[in-house]
Amino acid sequence: MKKILITGILIILSTTALSAFTLQRRQWWEQRLEDLASQRSRLDNPASPIIPLIDRETSRGKKILALYTRTDKGTAPPETTESAAAAQGTAAIVTRTLKPLIAAHLLKELTSETVSRSRPESVRKTLREEVAALLGSEGNFSDETLLQEIVNIDISRTEWDSLYADFFMTKLMLKKKDISSAFSKNITDSAVDKFALTGNPSAENDIVLFTSDTFSAGIGGFSDQSQTDSRMLRETWSWADISSRIKNDCFHYKKIINLLHKTEGNIPFPKLRYYLRNIPSLDTIYFTGIAKLALSPGGAPSGSRSLDTVIGKIDQLRRKAGPGLNGRESDEYFNRLRTRFDSLIARYSPEAGPSPVVEDYRDRSISFLTWVSSTRRRDSKELTGIYEKKISRTTEYTDFIGTLFQEAADIPPAAGRQEHLYFKAALQHSPKFFSYIESGLAIPAFYNKNMSPGDTHALRTRFRKYISYRTTVQRNIRESSNEYRQHILEKKHAKKNDRGKKNELLGRYEVELMTATLHDYVAAYKSLKYGKSALTMYARTYGKLIKEVEGGMTPVVKKCIDRNSLFSAVPSVRTEKITDEHQTKIHLRREIRSLISRIAHLENFYDRYNINVHNILDRSEALAIETLISKQTAIPAGDWSLNEENFPDIDRKLAQSLSNARKKAIWNTTADRVHPVQLPGTDIALSIPDGWTRNDGHSRKSENMTVMTYTATGDTASIDIAIVPAETNTMRTIHSGWLKIQRAASVKTKWGRKNNIDYFWSLARDNNSSIRESYLFQNGNNAVIISGSTTRNRYNFFKKKLDSVFESVRTPRSGR
Repeated sequence: MKKILITGILIILSTTALSAFTLQRRQWWEQRLEDLASQRSRLDNPASPIIPLIDRETSRGKKILALYTRTDKGTAPPETTESAAAAQGTAAIVTRTLKPLIAAHLLKELTSETVSRSRPESVRKTLREEVAALLGSEGNFSDETLLQEIVNIDISRTEWDSLYADFFMTKLMLKKKDISSAFSKNITDSAVDKFALTGNPSAENDIVLFTSDTFSAGIGGFSDQSQTDSRMLRETWSWADISSRIKNDCFHYKKIINLLHKTEGNIPFPKLRYYLRNIPSLDTIYFTGIAKLALSPGGAPSGSRSLDTVIGKIDQLRRKAGPGLNGRESDEYFNRLRTRFDSLIARYSPEAGPSPVVEDYRDRSISFLTWVSSTRRRDSKELTGIYEKKISRTTEYTDFIGTLFQEAADIPPAAGRQEHLYFKAALQHSPKFFSYIESGLAIPAFYNKNMSPGDTHALRTRFRKYISYRTTVQRNIRESSNEYRQHILEKKHAKKNDRGKKNELLGRYEVELMTATLHDYVAAYKSLKYGKSALTMYARTYGKLIKEVEGGMTPVVKKCIDRNSLFSAVPSVRTEKITDEHQTKIHLRREIRSLISRIAHLENFYDRYNINVHNILDRSEALAIETLISKQTAIPAGDWSLNEENFPDIDRKLAQSLSNARKKAIWNTTADRVHPVQLPGTDIALSIPDGWTRNDGHSRKSENMTVMTYTATGDTASIDIAIVPAETNTMRTIHSGWLKIQRAASVKTKWGRKNNIDYFWSLARDNNSSIRESYLFQNGNNAVIISGSTTRNRYNFFKKKLDSVFESVRTPRSGR
């Protein structure tokens, strides 16, 4: 493809009138750049592969738009009058002059702010008002002392610095719009009335000087009134952080009020803040009051030494545990703590057992400690959202600063001297601008406590992305400085050339840029191969697991069945990456089709001006691209076909298929794998079939009986091995006691002998109509029961498993 260099175009293009198609195409690109900026702002993932594509297309769009804009000088488009052309030319010069003047003035304010670090009292007053309103809305915590402590103590100096910078930058960005609105129309109308542009360079200089002088005279008395301080404060990320913390405190204030309402009555609001930050004091006052209520004459017996002792021991354990809480405690931690409380109660309670008063005191203690743990952590999702907003807003400020420098670099040489000085001073102090807006950007240390390592890593990655972007902006500022010098020292005039030649070069250049963007999107689409490779690996793993499950329950198979997902067997596969890639493909597919359509539209558009651009993108190439993006991923796995969209649903189906295959393998009569079990307290060993595991929830041990229960995965059948002291009881007596425990009624019994073991056999039915079969025999001073229960339709299969367990019994007397 033939390349047309932009420098060549700049030499060829003249400053002749803007043609009809140039005006239309310029408006189209302005809208396209707005759409691209909107797309980029909606992307949550800073590492998205779509961002570089958008940035490259934006850069290309700015290039072609700059070419179109440069032609917006001189005479008017066809069919306009000479007076209208003069007015348009004057307005264009005013616009080109006013834009860098506004940017230079804002850079002056930014320089002054970063050097002096002013802290307007109005901002502090506004924050106080917003905090007061927030305290009122979050529970009517309106109190001047509480407000004073929050503003002066809870908000650190670093947070104040961040707030002032955040507020100032928000106000400065809004001020740019206000200045433009206040001056553009008035200066333009005055300039049109005063000057009649004829294309004479001296007349253009007069318009520039008039614009510069009028702006300088009016900007001193300008007052921006676009938004109130309160509204601007609510738009800052600093307020989002501060308000979130205050809301969290108010939530806990309500909890403290609920805790103390029976013993303390009305509590001053500053006292609530004190208790929240001094938990030991709250512990003392709350549980002292609770103990008084519990041990009052109307409650438990007063003076009960046992009751006093156990409550004192509970207090000691609770106050010892409280200072160690850091917000990371799990339910398991509090379950262990409950066990320790129960041990104290069992040790120090009266012989009649723990009283309701003590159990209530224990429950209140655990509930209190659970709440204390919650006060020492923040919601990870909330913190992530605040920091992401912080990064996003700082990026906006960085981009705004870079834009100011880029615009100010175009200050006309004929403009006032002070505007040039403002720009040079800003260049000198530009490093301070970024340290100013980044004063609160470091990730706070408490984030590490409240967030998972993965979330913290994601925030650090986002921070590094911002640093990389800031470096780019700083490099662009240096380039703006070079462009400014070149702009001042060298004023180059493009040679006049044939309009048709200029239009042809513009048209071909635009289509080439758009085609290059298309190739970028296609290349990006082709590079998205992770989903297909990951799902192929997943499908292969499924095939291996189906074969493994027939040979026994491996740890990998068990984990997959327990989690109802096979992705634990392929830890290298990242499901979130597959989903993100799928969404990226959808976006790219939509953009590629749109680009092909735009190029076809441009070809028809330029045909009307006899400009041939059809040879830049071949039709067969476009058809091949359409075929490529229409092809869907389809990876066979079992009875299903996997793709990037349906894999979560198919994963659950395949996990269920694996579970079903495992159940089938467990009941398969050909499965002969077993694992040995030594019965505790005896010299007996036996074997449990493969697939049957010990269920500690049903197993139990006491002085009268030891029971080990084995169950199969996902099944209702069970095998019980019990050891019972025989003493003087007969087998029938022991058998009757066993069936009573199992809530079963005997249907059939008999005596038998097998492998030198005399046994008593029975068949019974329980309350759920399940069948229970049992073998009882004596070993020394103990009776051994091998019993199993299952449903009627499974009995014929289950009996073989139970018989194999009994037949596997090995004792010294059996000789085997």
